[in-house]
Amino acid sequence: AEQQALAARKMELYAAMVEIMDRNIGALIAYLDEVGVLENTVIIFLSDNGADGVPLEALMPAEWLQGFDNSFDKLGSVDSYTSYGSAWAQVSTGPFRYWKFHATEGGVRAPAFLFFGDAITRPGGSGSVSRLTSAMDIAPTILDFAGVPHPGEQYDGREVLPPRGRSLLPALIGENGENRHEVAGELFHGRYLRRGDWKAVWDIDAQFESSGGPWQLFNLAEDPAELTDLASEFPEILAELVDAWESYADETGVILPAYE
Repeated sequence: AEQQALAARKMELYAAMVEIMDRNIGALIAYLDEVGVLENTVIIFLSDNGADGVPLEALMPAEWLQGFDNSFDKLGSVDSYTSYGSAWAQVSTGPFRYWKFHATEGGVRAPAFLFFGDAITRPGGSGSVSRLTSAMDIAPTILDFAGVPHPGEQYDGREVLPPRGRSLLPALIGENGENRHEVAGELFHGRYLRRGDWKAVWDIDAQFESSGGPWQLFNLAEDPAELTDLASEFPEILAELVDAWESYADETGVILPAYE
């Protein structure tokens, strides 16, 4: 009963934070509408990658955490510092697997929406768009909305790296555009590469310990929860995806953390 009460209180605090955020975002949108600029405003909203289910003890120095009072009656006060834990995190990311710090879909897939009113006319009105996209696509999309070209290889005498993202604007207005076929990443020693419906994953274990791997293979179209590892059934596909991840790592300079 005590554990249930504590878990309920933590979710109450989380829900209160979401409610306050929602109320103030609503106030901002109402103001934009009131002054007549909402329909010429682009709003992009997305969460961080995955719900946070990692115990604070794994992230923060013990002596620092001891400075807070996380007793039941103090939770939510200025003197407390807590999180709602891995169980609520899995609820928040369901049906996807795991949560923040993991390379599985629960740790890398972020709910998001994009609003652009009448800033751009979409032929035929609203409609659904199904395509693989990445947070890396946000910057090129904003530049495209604003009609501002990327500065190229040099800006103000400094080298500018080419963006790895692609603008979503063509798809949003009903044009085909260049579709992203592949996305790769790394996250606290975990790593993943998705190509179409196939995804290769090398993940840390659920308890955020040093052990992890081996590489697994999932078909997200048939198994979005990543429950059935197909690595032994399709070793050639897995090998191709792992090689592609290694090429991505070499190209971007990935340095994986070392665990004891």
